[in-house]
Amino acid sequence: MMAIARACGFCTPGAGIARLTIPLNKSEGMIKQSKSIEFKLNVGFAAIVLGLIGVITLVLQFKLRAELEDDKATQLQLNGEVLIAELNRQIGMINTLALSVAEFAASAPPQRQLFNQVLPDLIDLTTSQSLVAGGGFWPEPYAFDADTERASFFWGRTTNNNLMFFDDYNDPRGNGYHRQQWYVAARHLPKGQCYWSQSYVDPHSNQSMVTCTVAVHKDKKFIGAATIDLRLEGLSAFFREHTRDTDGYAFAVDQDNRFITYPETSWIKKDGAGDNYTVAELAGTLTALYPIAAALDKLNADIIARARRSTNGFRQIAGSLTDSSPQVSTRNAQIMAAALLRMPDWQGLNTPTLSINNDPLFKEPVNVGIFLIPDTLWKIVVVTPISKNLLSTDTIIGDTLKSLLVPVVILVVLCFIALRHVVIRPLRTITNTLKKETTNTSNEFNLLDENRKDEFGQMAYWYNRRNQELASAMDKLYYANSELAYHASYDPLTNLSNRREFENQLEQLAKSDQWKNYALLFLDLDQFKVINDTCGHLAGDQLLTRVGRKLTMETRDNDIVSRFGGDEFGILTCCEDIEHAGHFAERIRFTIEKAHFSWENQSYAVTCSIGVVHLGDIPADKTTALRYSDNACYAAKDAGRNQVHCYHSTDQLVMQREGEMNWLFKIRDAVKANKLFIEYQPIISLKSHQRKIVALEALIRMRGSDGATVLPSAFLPAAERYSAMLQVDKWVIKEALKTLSQWRPVMNNIEFISINLSAETLCHASLLPFIESNLKEYPVDPSKLCFEVTETHVMINLEAARATLLALRGLGCKIALDDFGAGMSSFGYLRELPVDIVKIDGAFVRDMATDSVHYEFVKSIHNVAQVMSLRTIAEFVEDENTINLLDGIGIHYAQGYAIDKPQSWSIVATMITNDNIIAFAK
Repeated sequence: MMAIARACGFCTPGAGIARLTIPLNKSEGMIKQSKSIEFKLNVGFAAIVLGLIGVITLVLQFKLRAELEDDKATQLQLNGEVLIAELNRQIGMINTLALSVAEFAASAPPQRQLFNQVLPDLIDLTTSQSLVAGGGFWPEPYAFDADTERASFFWGRTTNNNLMFFDDYNDPRGNGYHRQQWYVAARHLPKGQCYWSQSYVDPHSNQSMVTCTVAVHKDKKFIGAATIDLRLEGLSAFFREHTRDTDGYAFAVDQDNRFITYPETSWIKKDGAGDNYTVAELAGTLTALYPIAAALDKLNADIIARARRSTNGFRQIAGSLTDSSPQVSTRNAQIMAAALLRMPDWQGLNTPTLSINNDPLFKEPVNVGIFLIPDTLWKIVVVTPISKNLLSTDTIIGDTLKSLLVPVVILVVLCFIALRHVVIRPLRTITNTLKKETTNTSNEFNLLDENRKDEFGQMAYWYNRRNQELASAMDKLYYANSELAYHASYDPLTNLSNRREFENQLEQLAKSDQWKNYALLFLDLDQFKVINDTCGHLAGDQLLTRVGRKLTMETRDNDIVSRFGGDEFGILTCCEDIEHAGHFAERIRFTIEKAHFSWENQSYAVTCSIGVVHLGDIPADKTTALRYSDNACYAAKDAGRNQVHCYHSTDQLVMQREGEMNWLFKIRDAVKANKLFIEYQPIISLKSHQRKIVALEALIRMRGSDGATVLPSAFLPAAERYSAMLQVDKWVIKEALKTLSQWRPVMNNIEFISINLSAETLCHASLLPFIESNLKEYPVDPSKLCFEVTETHVMINLEAARATLLALRGLGCKIALDDFGAGMSSFGYLRELPVDIVKIDGAFVRDMATDSVHYEFVKSIHNVAQVMSLRTIAEFVEDENTINLLDGIGIHYAQGYAIDKPQSWSIVATMITNDNIIAFAK
């Protein structure tokens, strides 16, 4: 025997693979005809066959068994085709109904009343009532109504056979439907194709059914799914009728091999689970069903394999299905992907036929035929007792065997002797060699002897050649697996562990007794976005790589350093208390600060904010540790950045952030539950001697759980921090326009109403379309609208903000620059931005009567605005003396508690309608 380096799982990285040099022409002409096993077997078996034919011809009518077998197979085939034809009829009808619902949902205007009127009649066709268990239209989030996440339209049939509308799926606190198995498949459906779900028991009617799902597209965009539920209660009776002549039975399973029907209904229903068993699950208790379960699983495996080979989209669809829904397992996703792809060559699949020795219903041997319905991947299983069809054949064969026993035994003995010498002995040699190979633990494996001049020598030659190729392939596979394992746990940019690996390590630590000995650092680079946007992503990547190296250099070998993603990093270090952890974090912060970053001859200062949590101070929980460290990091940022913030149990900053998170949930609940409302603060004109109300500012409020009014200073900071301002601002705009459109006399008596826009809203692409659509729905003169923005909000994205403001001006709206004079205010922005009104920051207005510097500052702002033909508003006016000073300067408008506090719409509307004059507070 020869030996080469072994590669089957035992090689190490870099180990060479010894290769055999085998002449390619050696296999040709190496076997002489007279010495070949093929020649010997052909001659020997020809003699055996001739002898058997002679004996069988004398004692047996040779064609009898073949004819009976053909009749059995034909009967099975006919039974299967009849059942498939009927199922296809029902499937076609349901498919047509689902397509009709999809066409209506795609073309009809999004009016709830229209859908509620038309869809029940469409689903409840006279010809479909015996088949349809329910159906409806299931839109994507906000696809039916831009302000409503869930807007499903579903009708299910009750026990008295009437359709009833079920609104359960629209409960925002419920599970919804967008991650249902039947729904996620719709996202991958081409137009006009139906996806059939697995079978299940409806919780309302307690009936077994399956669902046909059709994708709904509008303007080539997926907007939801249309479904029709097929009831299966009459299917068992249909199967019994069509298998009566064969004295057998039939049942159906879905694409997951889950029972749709079975003669014994109680056997297949799971106790309390609401659905049926799979054949494999039932075979766990009824072992006689195991061959059928194995055949069905094999058929599914063949379908999946064929779909995987035939199209490149299979893996993508299967992966998407698994990620989209917790109801979809990996195996389930594969058969779903195969069903969605509808391979054209499924007709060529070999649907199995088999025999079972002890059928669970008949308690005797049966023949089983399995038939596939391609469009649904359902299977029909037809079972026929062998005793009914082959009783006479068994008698004939029994008598024949008695006559053939002696000659057959003699022939078998002769064949055995011949085969032992010609085939068995060489095969035993090969088998022994391979058997030794399975227990060989060395790094080499033995080769077969290829010196024989027959087929065994050729087989050994090709076996040795294959092993050579296998060794090379396994070597490559080892390196590929090593690389995949690396990328699964490490960030490819910085070569640090990724967040997934970091959380795994943190979770393992939580299960050990070492939790209290470690500290967790959450690090976020300050102003990373500036470098990334200014210098480009290549510079940003280089900066992240450099920071990763610095962190590695500053930590110990047993510390865990990870890049979470973006510009966030995590460090897990052994540390005895929070004080030592803080010192360690301060050293990290200083290292980052002194490492200036250079790019294209420009130097940039890089700093970081670090949140520190000593794990001994918190419960042993991964999620809690990450949340506290993240909150501590944000506390460091709020404190001015380039700082370290250590979490303590009485940490007010971290608790404040926790409170802001709670406010975020309250805001979202308030929007949905209509707990927000608007108060309007009057603005007077100082050019009028009567001091009449000429404008209003819309100010948002929230109604607390106790009914008390919650001011925006309590909840808007959380909305701004967590990107919820767009939702809040849109609510204010819509509510204000709705109110104004109903009070035209009031609008005719004022110049404008101010609405504040946050930075997030100002730069969002959906703002302009939203305002335009609401102006159409609630007709209000755009010139009566004034949108207020602060200079700080504009500076976040100057170009995008300027484009939005110009577009609003194009609609006819006014623009006010709020809080002018605070922060980095520059008169240059008044020339840069399309501004109509300047609102002077209240901090200067409030003290101008006692502070000459503030007085002069207010005066200078107004003078510059006058030169630029801009109007000015002074806010925070708290006494009549201040009003007189403002009037002397020439300020156009005044707003503050000296004039009036924010009021409900009904109060300010009455004041404006009655032409009330403001009496100033003393």
